[in-house]
Amino acid sequence: MMQDRLAVIFDMDGVLVDSYYAHLRSWQEVAAKEGRQISEAEFASQFGRTSREIIADWGVAYSEEKIAALDEQKEAAFRRILAADFPVMPGAMALLRALNEAGFALAVG
Repeated sequence: MMQDRLAVIFDMDGVLVDSYYAHLRSWQEVAAKEGRQISEAEFASQFGRTSREIIADWGVAYSEEKIAALDEQKEAAFRRILAADFPVMPGAMALLRALNEAGFALAVG
């Protein structure tokens, strides 16, 4: 017999974890290797766009291979930075505990 169970699926980035500054620092790191500086204001105006869109806005005619490599470098830097400092959003842990205690299935998608 199948039992009904309610579930909550979370997006981690910006919902459970405050990843804004990890994204900013990782973009600044990758851009610096390309001789470019990214201010927080520039980053904020691009936040939410794909890596490929952001790189395309740099105005450099990179090959697809170079774009893919920069994208991989950015993601590697992001994971490294976030692993060192994992800032949980305010209230996230209390919410997760309450949902778990109430019997909800929890997932990140």
